[in-house]
Amino acid sequence: MSRDDFSEQVKNAVANRVGRICSNIDCRAPTSGPQVDPGKVLNVGVAAHITAASEGGPRYDGSLSTEQRCAIENAIWLCQNCAKLVDNDPARYDVDLLRAWKKIAEYEALHNIGKTKPRADFAAAEDARARQMYAMAIHLLRRVCGKFFNNNNIPVFLFGDPQNNRPFWRTVQDLGELDGRARFTPYTEPSGFQVHDGPSLKAAAKIIRGYIAAPTSYPDYERVREQYELPDPEEVRSLLPE
Repeated sequence: MSRDDFSEQVKNAVANRVGRICSNIDCRAPTSGPQVDPGKVLNVGVAAHITAASEGGPRYDGSLSTEQRCAIENAIWLCQNCAKLVDNDPARYDVDLLRAWKKIAEYEALHNIGKTKPRADFAAAEDARARQMYAMAIHLLRRVCGKFFNNNNIPVFLFGDPQNNRPFWRTVQDLGELDGRARFTPYTEPSGFQVHDGPSLKAAAKIIRGYIAAPTSYPDYERVREQYELPDPEEVRSLLPE
């Protein structure tokens, strides 16, 4: 079956019109850069078809002519990951959505020409990470305490050394209170947390480190994690300070 592919001129034009940045508004990955060879470049971008290049392809439109399928109006610049994504799920990534991505990406590229990027606000990023870490620690404690709390040994294998649970409970007491029914109430809700509260940040980091280091060989570990609707430990690792 023949394909109506883009010319090199169209490919270069659609790439350059968005600054060789992926047009997916949730991606925006750069798609080109230098190889080790000083005379060569890397490219992980692709001029993807908005409507398929051949019959049976994603979003195929039989009403288009060969010239229309090969035209730049039918091309969108994407990184290879996003190109595969949109073709694997054409019902989700339909023609209207891809055309909207293209229009927005070209608009952003136009208005970024000649403008310097704002400097990264590392302090703000670190504050945001600290707040997320504290919120995650409070979330974890709330899930294993109160009405979800079935066995005193549960926090031990979820949060640390099963032979010694005293550090776990001391850390809990640094962050909040447990009533007679073992329900946990934080001293400070995540919405009101201040990142200058060093002791609470230290305690929150201990909770998350213990959770990540939990002995996954425990027979009921995955069942308990599912029961308490707890996240994958690897997903919270990035919240820890480096």
